[in-house]
Amino acid sequence: MELPYLPEGREIKYVALDNELMAQAKIARQECSGDTLYPVGAVLVRGGEVLCRAGNGFNQGSDKLHICPRVVEGCPSGTGYDLCGLHDAPGHAENMLMQVARGQGIDTNGADVYLCGHWWCCEPCWQAMI
Repeated sequence: MELPYLPEGREIKYVALDNELMAQAKIARQECSGDTLYPVGAVLVRGGEVLCRAGNGFNQGSDKLHICPRVVEGCPSGTGYDLCGLHDAPGHAENMLMQVARGQGIDTNGADVYLCGHWWCCEPCWQAMI
């Protein structure tokens, strides 16, 4: 399958939801995402250990209500992002994950990201991760 963006030398592997680490990403999605319509959770993993976790929607948590203008306007997937800052790349789960890791002094080199709720990473998120 061709991805919208994939840096040279990088790969995306698909992992079943019953995988222990994907289950942790699913929990991050449920607890950390500030976007109740399209929640995404991510965990940073090295050696089978979860180092930190985050969610999209600026990692605000699931107790915040957000009404997305994209949904109100009926925008097709991948369009209308200019209408809602909650969906901007700085608020994506991958970017939030890297911010949490840096804030906790975690070395991200050699770590993997498990992402639940989305199937690929945009260019700004890849840049944040690498």
